[in-house]
Amino acid sequence: MLVAAAWSPLAAAQTRPLDGRDQPILVDADDIEGKPDGAMVATGSVVLRQGPLRIDADRLSYDQRTDIARGAGNVRLTGPDGWFSGPEVQLEVHKFEGYFLEPTYFVNRTKAGGDASRWDFLDRKHAIAHQMTYTSCPRDGSGDPAWLLSASRVQLDFDKNEGVADGAVLRFYGVPILAAPSFTFPLSDDRKSGWLPPNPTQDSKGGFQIAVPYYWNMAPNRDMILTPTISAKRGLGLDTRFRYLEPSHEGVVRWQTLPKDELAGGSRGSLRLRLDGALPGDMLYQLDSLRVSDNNYWKDFSRYINSASTTPRLLSADFTVSRHFERWTPYFRVKRWQVLQDTDLTEPLLVAPYDRLPQVGVRASQPLPGGLQLGMETEYNRFQNPHQYTDDPRVTTTRPTGSRAHALGSLSLPYITPGWSIVPKISMNAATYSLDEPIATGTYQGRTQVSRVIPTFSIDSQMTFERDADWFGRQVRQTLEPRLLYVRTSYRDQAGLPNFDSAGRDFNVDSI
Repeated sequence: MLVAAAWSPLAAAQTRPLDGRDQPILVDADDIEGKPDGAMVATGSVVLRQGPLRIDADRLSYDQRTDIARGAGNVRLTGPDGWFSGPEVQLEVHKFEGYFLEPTYFVNRTKAGGDASRWDFLDRKHAIAHQMTYTSCPRDGSGDPAWLLSASRVQLDFDKNEGVADGAVLRFYGVPILAAPSFTFPLSDDRKSGWLPPNPTQDSKGGFQIAVPYYWNMAPNRDMILTPTISAKRGLGLDTRFRYLEPSHEGVVRWQTLPKDELAGGSRGSLRLRLDGALPGDMLYQLDSLRVSDNNYWKDFSRYINSASTTPRLLSADFTVSRHFERWTPYFRVKRWQVLQDTDLTEPLLVAPYDRLPQVGVRASQPLPGGLQLGMETEYNRFQNPHQYTDDPRVTTTRPTGSRAHALGSLSLPYITPGWSIVPKISMNAATYSLDEPIATGTYQGRTQVSRVIPTFSIDSQMTFERDADWFGRQVRQTLEPRLLYVRTSYRDQAGLPNFDSAGRDFNVDSI
C-alpha cells in the first residue's frame, strides 16, 4: 500500500491559517498516480484524511490547486457530526463545500438518519438536502421504520440548530398522519421555540375547535406551551402550561381560561399545580391541586381534568410538608375537595370524602436490643364536612365532624435465615375521638369523647425451596415459597363511631 502523504496542500497552507480542521491531507490507496503539485488519482481501497474528516472510496481524485476531491464507488464520508454513504461525492475539502449523490446518512447528535437524492454541503455548518427521509427508528431490514419524515427540500443550519423542511409529510407505519408545506425543527436534542402542529377537534356541544400550540423555550430549565384556541360556539380561549426545574424545586403550572363562554355565559377556567421542593431545615414540600370555575366544567372540558384526576367530579387540593430523619418522619398535611355537583337537582347528591384540616403525623421504626423491632405511626386529623357550607337542597343529613388521634404500634422479633423465616408480632391499634356533636346511635350514644384500643397477635412464617431444573431444554431455577400467617385480633364493639376515612373492601386481586 502506498501512502500519499506527499499530496499535502502545503502551498495552500501558507496562505490559509491552520486551525483544528485546516490540517494537511493524507491519502492511502492501493495505487496512486499524479504529480506532487497538481492532481492525483487513487484507486483501490482509497482513504482520504483531513483532520477529523475521512473519505473512503473505490476511486478518488484530488486536485491540490482547487482543493476538490471527487470520490466514486462505495463512498463513505465520516466526520465528527456523522457519516454519509453512497455512490458519488465531490467536496472542496477545506471549505467543506460540495455535494453527495443519493446518500444514506446518520447524524450523531440526533441519533437519526435516512436517505436523500442529493445532499449539498454549503460549509461545515450549513447544508441543503433534496428528497430527504428522516427517522430515529432503527432499521431492521423488515420494511419502513415506524416513524418516517419525508420532505422535498430541507435546509440545515447547525449554527442556529434549526432545520427548515418544505413539502414535509410525517408517516406512521406508512400511513400519512401529518403534512405541512413548511415547518422548522431542531437539529439536536436541544429544545427550540416555535409553533407546533395545530390540533383540530369536534364535539357535539362546542362544535369545531382548533388549537395552535406555541412552544417557548425560556431557559434550559424552564419552558412554556401557550395554546390559543378558537371554538365555533364558545369563542376564544388560552391554555398555558409552564414547567420549571431548579436545584431544589420543580413543578408544572397549567392554567386554562375562556374569558367569555358564548354557550354558558361568563368566564370559565381551571388551574392545576404540581409543585415539589425543599424548604429550610431539610424539609420537603409537595402541592398537588386542581380547581375549576364551575360544576359543569368536567362535562365541557374533560380533557383538562381526566389527566389530573381519577374521579372527574372530585378535585383535590393536597399540600404536604415532611422532614426525614434516620429513624422517623414527621409530616403535616392539608387536603380539601372541590365537589362538582350535578346542577340538575333531581339527580342524587355526590357525597365527597372529608376534608383534612389538618393532618399531622409521625412514622418511626427503631431496632431494639435482642433483635426486637419497634414500629410506630401516630396521626392527628381534623375532619371537616365539605358539604357543610353548601346551600344545595339535596343536603338533608348532617355528617359527623370532629378530630381523631390515631396510633399504630408494633413489636416484633424477626428470625430470618436463607431458607426460612418466622416473625411473631404484637400490635396495638388505638384511637380517640373528639366530636362536635354527640353520637346519635350505637354503643357510644350521647358521647362526644370516645376511645378504643384493639390488640392483635400474629405469626408470619415462610419457607423457601429452590432447585435447578431443565424445562424443554432450557436451564431454569424452580422456586416454591409456602407461607403460613396466623392473626388473632380481639373484638371491640365500634358501632356508632364515625366513619371518617374507610369503606368496605372491594372484591379484587388485592383483597383476595
